[in-house]
Amino acid sequence: MIDFNIVQFSLLNKYYISAFLLFVNYHISAQQEVPCRYLVEFDNNFDYEPIFHSAPKDTNKYIYKDSFNSSNKGVNYTSWRYAKPQLSQLAIERRKKQNIKIDGTDYFVLPEYIDSISKYPIQLIRTSRWLNSALVVITDTNIVHQIRKLKFVKTVSYLGKLPDDLTPATFDPGNISTKTEEYNGFQRAYYDKEHTHPRKQGFAYDQLKMLYDTLVDEIPFQKIDFPIAVIDAGFRNVNLLHCFSHLFTNKLLQGTYDFSSNDTSVFDDDDHGTKVLSCLAAFDQGNYTGSASNAKYWLLRSEESSSETLAEEVLWCLAAEWADSVGCILISSSLGYNYFDDAEHSHRYEDMNGEHTIIAKALNMAASKGITIVTSSGNEGDKQWHYITTPGDSKYALTLGACDKKGEQAYYSSMGPSSDGRIKPDIVTLGYETVVCSPMGNYTQANGSSFSTPLMAGFVAHLKQDFPLIADSVLFDAIKFSAGNAATPNNKIGYGIPNYLKARKLLQLYLASNFKEIIWELDKSENLEIRKLNDSECQKIILKMGTQIIAESNVQASGHVFETFKVPLSKRLKKGKKYTLEFIDRNKKTLLMSNIIVHQ
Repeated sequence: MIDFNIVQFSLLNKYYISAFLLFVNYHISAQQEVPCRYLVEFDNNFDYEPIFHSAPKDTNKYIYKDSFNSSNKGVNYTSWRYAKPQLSQLAIERRKKQNIKIDGTDYFVLPEYIDSISKYPIQLIRTSRWLNSALVVITDTNIVHQIRKLKFVKTVSYLGKLPDDLTPATFDPGNISTKTEEYNGFQRAYYDKEHTHPRKQGFAYDQLKMLYDTLVDEIPFQKIDFPIAVIDAGFRNVNLLHCFSHLFTNKLLQGTYDFSSNDTSVFDDDDHGTKVLSCLAAFDQGNYTGSASNAKYWLLRSEESSSETLAEEVLWCLAAEWADSVGCILISSSLGYNYFDDAEHSHRYEDMNGEHTIIAKALNMAASKGITIVTSSGNEGDKQWHYITTPGDSKYALTLGACDKKGEQAYYSSMGPSSDGRIKPDIVTLGYETVVCSPMGNYTQANGSSFSTPLMAGFVAHLKQDFPLIADSVLFDAIKFSAGNAATPNNKIGYGIPNYLKARKLLQLYLASNFKEIIWELDKSENLEIRKLNDSECQKIILKMGTQIIAESNVQASGHVFETFKVPLSKRLKKGKKYTLEFIDRNKKTLLMSNIIVHQ
């Protein structure tokens, strides 16, 4: 006889067990269905050997040798293939001027790898040639394990959940538009305070004078010939504000890109970049001007203000790669990272050595490509973290702290040293009550090293305009030693507030007294071009070999330190011979002499 109660109990048990299993499976599935970003890094080692003349002339392609060796997965092969470097002509010219070779990090990630991982249910966001990897969105963690097993995959790293408000477009390398729309009906900005300013710099006068001193009426308005990239969290309403209208009407805005959503729209995102950009690029006659208002710009978004994930460091790397590809000479970045929403991704102070984090490695790579980077130190000085954030820890960046109008450290400005003992920040300028243009169209005050950074980026841009071949190490030293605290640098304000006139003078003296060689090339009219010093006291430059005068040139008045010194081919200089550049003043007295060797 069967006991009914026992049967009923057994049936109830089975019911609850089944319900429990369904509950567990549902939540496991729910966890798996949360879209997360991953970085798929490929395990290969390229030996690129550009052979320019072996490819068809109309393809601008290069042939390279692909040597793949993965010892941990027992794979080894070598092949030859054609590829085109992911560089514009401007980027190639920048490399040539600085004698930087094109290498494997200038080429697209191998399409075979992308095709292979794209067969899985993933969303490809973008590829990184510097990281040799792909940024992807994956929902099912089982797919992550399957991709890790592929023979050419080195690692698959979790970068955090995709923000709820983000739906990025799938990457299509064959259909990327960099066109920036034109806008009319700009809104004129106003100032919060009820007064007007008598100077043409307007309410930016004090913060510009802090840097440019007696040259404040001249330098901020001078033309910059090369493009500058600004990497930030968004540039809300830049397309509507009067102080930015010249960027559109004068075609100074070269383009925009949002690496978070994978499109060209940056004017409807966060307003942090709007305020940052105003310190650098704004111009509103008699009301406001940035430190480099007559320059070309690329506006790039990598920061996601609604969350803080490790993916943003990868997005910054992608933005820096873009800046490299389009030929930018300078990057201004007011972003920094230490803590993340996923605590396991948060950095430690020990990581702040300029070489550990993804974003610091990306900055170092950008510097190796000939790009000058100005970045912020962070605003952690009054918080538990206390120290600089990354990538401000990089030894290849000019790192900006914030000071007040007295030149003293702003209480929140992050401090050094870097974890390997280097003085950081390098320098400071006004980052406390800095006048900026808000996205609502009013001139107001804002605090942070975010705003000292673009002020200094303009300063650096003007020096690079006049000293295009100076190495960043020399440029940064000149800037630091021009500053007010150069004799006793510390980890609160670094070397202090730099002075443009002094920095320029230091670079002039360096060129005149320490040049060991001059790089030259033939121009279109077949003249030998040599960059020469244009000091206000210098009236003539004479090129000699011994006592023989090879060529001479009067210094023409201009707004630039350098002029072009042309030597006719009939007086061609000889390889390895020693020559002298003599700088003569208006009284025909020798100011300086520099011994040089010309290399052909």
